[in-house]
Amino acid sequence: MRYHPKDIARALVDVARDPENKNLGVEIDEAVRLLRLHNPGKSLRSFPTLVERVLRKAGMDVTAVLITPTGDAGTVAKGIEKELQKIYHQKNVHLTQQADKDMIGGAVLIVNDERFDISVPGALNRLRDYLKESPLQLSSH
Repeated sequence: MRYHPKDIARALVDVARDPENKNLGVEIDEAVRLLRLHNPGKSLRSFPTLVERVLRKAGMDVTAVLITPTGDAGTVAKGIEKELQKIYHQKNVHLTQQADKDMIGGAVLIVNDERFDISVPGALNRLRDYLKESPLQLSSH
């Protein structure tokens, strides 16, 4: 039996709807395994977009958390919420705000399970990792 990417995406969304499900990570791995087995090639790259479309059709809400140093992004938070509504074609976007007193500046936005880190500590960590992996040798002359 051949599994089509859309069928796998629908099954994954159905499983994700169950709030009692404690094995979602395992089931996501299984969905990716089935996708690779039955649909090799570019379908794996397009699978997240396909799941997103199925979620939109299913009418599931989008949850987002905006983390800033103060926990209050003011009017910027409303703008982010409106942009998320456009991106996900959803009116049901739930944006909450949290404070991280250790954050120097910037913000972290978590949408469903995706993390967008534009904080100062995040940028410094990315720079450190880049320099560690870089073939450039920095001299202290």
